[in-house]
Amino acid sequence: MVSQTSLSPREKFKQYLTDRKLRKTPERFALLEKALSLPGHFAADALYDNMEASGYHVSRATIYSTLELLVDCGLLNRHMFGSRKTCFEVAVGSHLHLVCNACGKIREIEENTFFRPEEMDLEGFSPTYCSTMVYGLCKDCARKHDNP
Repeated sequence: MVSQTSLSPREKFKQYLTDRKLRKTPERFALLEKALSLPGHFAADALYDNMEASGYHVSRATIYSTLELLVDCGLLNRHMFGSRKTCFEVAVGSHLHLVCNACGKIREIEENTFFRPEEMDLEGFSPTYCSTMVYGLCKDCARKHDNP
């Protein structure tokens, strides 16, 4: 048997769909590829617009349902930063998000500079990833705030 960590994202998604007896449609795999190619955090609407711009029409319902499958599969992480819409990012390790309350800019810091979930007593809970949001003002907005 092949280890889950050695599978490509496409193979992992295919195995996930097979295990749950879900259809392996070309649209789902096209969405997977596009989602993995988008930089940083993205909203479902941005994925839809990106698909349309590349000439691949997929319904919004397919976008939303496939994003849920990709999160459940462990290929994407879902976040809500303050009052902003839900956004997604490729699942690569745990990290801390620094979110500016003024401009909305998001900066990431690797989790090992903050804390290690694997070292915490989680009473049998097995984390798949960890993401913490810290809200405040970024350097540029803090400067504007101090010098009106």
